[in-house]
Amino acid sequence: MSVKMKQPVRNLKVRYTKDYSKFVKIHTNRSLKTGILNKIEKSMIEHGLMLDPIKVNEKWEVVDGQHRLHVSEKLGLGIYYIQITGIGREEMITQNSTGGQWNLQDFLDTYVKERNPNYIKIQKFMFEFPMFSITDTCVFLNGGNQTIKGEDFRNGKYVAGSLNTAKELATEIMKLKSVYPLGYTRTIFVRTLLSVNVNNPKFDMGEFVKKSKVVPNEYFQIKGDRKGYKRMIEDIYNYKRRNVDKITIKV
Repeated sequence: MSVKMKQPVRNLKVRYTKDYSKFVKIHTNRSLKTGILNKIEKSMIEHGLMLDPIKVNEKWEVVDGQHRLHVSEKLGLGIYYIQITGIGREEMITQNSTGGQWNLQDFLDTYVKERNPNYIKIQKFMFEFPMFSITDTCVFLNGGNQTIKGEDFRNGKYVAGSLNTAKELATEIMKLKSVYPLGYTRTIFVRTLLSVNVNNPKFDMGEFVKKSKVVPNEYFQIKGDRKGYKRMIEDIYNYKRRNVDKITIKV
């Protein structure tokens, strides 16, 4: 199978300037982070301007290096830069996806800015339920289905399910706060409970929440794995239930 390769960029020159007004921030730039800015500023104060140049396109849009640019302008040191024609959104996302420079929040912010409806659902859910992580939110939005590829998320290909269903599930889990305050938002517990809800037709989330209010406190414990949580959920759900009505839970 042949692989189509882009033509190599040749004759690139590293330039230096103190004219910061020419640089343009684009919507795919991640939000500036205080921790990164402080680290870069400390380095520049101690060692001077970083030799690693930022990268811009022919429109002077900053494709890579906005944190360095921000600190350099603040300290008045000037900035080294390379101007490359034709680079932009795709190259920025690909570079940061493969290089690990962005975290999930950076990718989420980028696709929300692009008005991707699937990522907007994630943002809306997390605004209402900030105690859950991005990855847990994706599971909620998949109705509990946990076959989510990180590569798809980073490449803007994540497809969300019903926001209303996700909110309904989260609302039920939030009711467990009073009986399980140390564990009700733990990822391993949330994922196990959502998996139980998906894979067991006889399991009813509302019934589980009701049972959680009447079982002895010792039923709720921190577990180290999904198997332990499955057993805990099963014990709570079957509490004082007739043997013929008890269910065996699979995850």
